[in-house]
Amino acid sequence: MAEPSAITDASYDWHVLLIVPFGVLLKDSPVPLHEVLLFHDAADHAESDGRECYSTPGAPPRFLGQPPDHYLLCFEHDHLSRVEAVVPLPAAEAPQVFARACALWLKNTATTLASGTACEGRDGNVVWSARLVGVPGDTAATISMSLIDNPPQDAPVGN
Repeated sequence: MAEPSAITDASYDWHVLLIVPFGVLLKDSPVPLHEVLLFHDAADHAESDGRECYSTPGAPPRFLGQPPDHYLLCFEHDHLSRVEAVVPLPAAEAPQVFARACALWLKNTATTLASGTACEGRDGNVVWSARLVGVPGDTAATISMSLIDNPPQDAPVGN
């Protein structure tokens, strides 16, 4: 089970996943990146059109107390528009970790969904969504987090 002090661990705040600000131009990224090829089902294809995803060559930022298995910075029209991270956890710990993290994330945000396996909200221009995925009988589960830049419709587009 996650230790009680885990809630004060800075890596439980989803903001740590934003290593560069949303809207930054790919060419202006202060962090070195390398392109990642993504494969999608036909149903997911429309959502991924125009988006290119990158990973960092070094260790990704710690999230939920450990480095994510998958960490992507996705650019649309050369501007950072999405961040995705997937963290594996022991199946026995995952529900408690997810519940604690979700409670922390929802403290200062507008809640759009909160359940035992899903947690979503909005913080300013960032729409975030977390999912707990586990298969009964498996020893591991995953927590996936997506951060999406969602500026107001009348906001100016970057450079």
